[in-house]
Amino acid sequence: MEGGIFSPAEDNMSDDLYQEIILDHFKNPRNCKAVPGRTHWESASNSLCGDRIEVSAVISDGIIADMGIEVAGCAICKASGSIMTELVTGLSLEEAEAVTQTVCQIVDGAGPLPQVEGDILALAQIRDFPMRRGCALLAWNALKKILQAS
Repeated sequence: MEGGIFSPAEDNMSDDLYQEIILDHFKNPRNCKAVPGRTHWESASNSLCGDRIEVSAVISDGIIADMGIEVAGCAICKASGSIMTELVTGLSLEEAEAVTQTVCQIVDGAGPLPQVEGDILALAQIRDFPMRRGCALLAWNALKKILQAS
């Protein structure tokens, strides 16, 4: 297929769908909360744009039982954090690490786009905008610190 993973006509439809996903997660963020009884907490900030995020989680028996974000930032930062909480809640630490590596690969544009489905694909658009990569990865960087501390 020419033009990446989709044909040119599919690229335009996909771009619109992915923009809708980003806007939906921005306007209706999932798990936008401080997690009660949290066992882990990390904050991260992007000095280039001023985005700030706090990620809190309950990790029990090697499973991310609950996760929340509190964001003061742009649409991409908030949407990426929202997508993150949906993807990793309920996963083992090892599974969350694998998802985090995949997302970083998707956003950084390191190599070909991995085979993934769902809202995570909306983050693939960010690889074309290097100045926005930090916004998209802010929550994921905080999650990396949580995973390293666990």
